[in-house]
Amino acid sequence: MEFSNLGISLVVGGLLLFLYWLNEVCTPGEDSDHRQYRPRRKEWPARRRRDSGRGRKSAHDWQQEAGEVGERMFCEYLQRNQARLPLAGHLETDSLAINVRQEPNFFQIDNLLAIPNRCLIVVEVKNWTGDLHVSEVGDWLQVKRDRYGNHHERFLSNPITQVRRTTRLFRYLLERNGLTAAPVGRLVVLVNPNARLVGRERLSSSTKVLTLDEVGDFLERVPAIQPYRSGMNQRFFAGIEQALENSARPYPASGY
Repeated sequence: MEFSNLGISLVVGGLLLFLYWLNEVCTPGEDSDHRQYRPRRKEWPARRRRDSGRGRKSAHDWQQEAGEVGERMFCEYLQRNQARLPLAGHLETDSLAINVRQEPNFFQIDNLLAIPNRCLIVVEVKNWTGDLHVSEVGDWLQVKRDRYGNHHERFLSNPITQVRRTTRLFRYLLERNGLTAAPVGRLVVLVNPNARLVGRERLSSSTKVLTLDEVGDFLERVPAIQPYRSGMNQRFFAGIEQALENSARPYPASGY
């Protein structure tokens, strides 16, 4: 009789343990009465953390990558056409964050071109696609379709305003370092062949906005901005490069 009671106790205990395990590991299915295996809750946060880091890029990352590709396209264009382009020098300075006074005056120069006996040109490179509409008040609207045919619109920062600011601060940097031998012009280049500028006639005549194919003809015909003062020799150009490097600072956390 004692043996039977012990056996019954073991069976009941085993059954309770089995029901406890079943409640912890299994949950009811959504569409049936059958039970469906699911990992324990304590495993979920780690799994979500792993999934969330699998190669996903933010919009800022995509824009930065597109900008870098655009600058490479522009430099490759200059290299392919160096025999015909009237260039005395070319600096790619986008890796530098230049500060000329205080933090609000950080700026970047995508590319700097030197036209012999004429001028320096600050170049703002944009790797935008789609239809780029320019309004009468200077707003830039990008209209394009993605690969699924969905229609997208977004306002873009005005590249003319951007390159004007960059040129103004760059001139100040040159004056502060005694490098005033050459005048400074500005240029915006749309390097992506899938970009179409709509409303070009509304643009300011003082700042040219060109496609990549138009750059060569423009550089060949660019007039002197003001009477040229001295030769644009290697020493002068090296002084510009040194002034930029001396003014370079770490990127501000809040951007600029």
